[in-house]
Amino acid sequence: MTSFIVAPVVETDFDCLLKYTDEEGGTLAAPFLFSSWPASDPASTAHRNAWSVEQQRWQFHNDPTAKFMKVEDTSTGEIVSLARWHRYSDGYPQEDGYTEVDVFAPPGTTPKFPTGINGPLHAGFLTEACRRRADYVKPGVCWILTTLITREKWRRQGAGGLLLQWGLKKAAEEGAPAYIEALPTAIQTYNRHGFKHFQDTKVDCTPWGLDGEFTFAIMRKDP
Repeated sequence: MTSFIVAPVVETDFDCLLKYTDEEGGTLAAPFLFSSWPASDPASTAHRNAWSVEQQRWQFHNDPTAKFMKVEDTSTGEIVSLARWHRYSDGYPQEDGYTEVDVFAPPGTTPKFPTGINGPLHAGFLTEACRRRADYVKPGVCWILTTLITREKWRRQGAGGLLLQWGLKKAAEEGAPAYIEALPTAIQTYNRHGFKHFQDTKVDCTPWGLDGEFTFAIMRKDP
């Protein structure tokens, strides 16, 4: 039986993440990246995921709200699941101004995107989704889970649940709510961890070249 351990992400882990990007279903790239940067061959997949890892590395060093956590398979030492929680001291956005969008354009710079990605779609969608958080996140301390990814081989074995529970424990210790922006298909999964679905966020992506809307189910767990 597989045994897991939860631990904070460290700098050298970002180099380890690159080892999994040529493996089918093994990537730990940010989920929305698959819509804005389709990749159909190993070379383009590796290029996409290497860029994603570097964006996450930038956020690890520059966003003080971000809390990167991992689950490792104790028998192999491999990282099998990755989460990025954010702790905000007074609702969203926080006074320091960091958001997921800064990873593409740190304050005072112009976004630069590699060949292959639909940059306007990726940045435009995230900008709009982040902007809307202020409409539903309560004032005061809160925790928001923005990324939760488990490699395909280890899915449905509890690794993702461990990372969920880590953040929920942190939020509960502060008497703070926890939020998730989930795909509608994952609502029942998060219900089992105590989250309640209370509204949807729909972003029209047609201005950036993606046909139709992208929908997030907004979910909250109160302390």
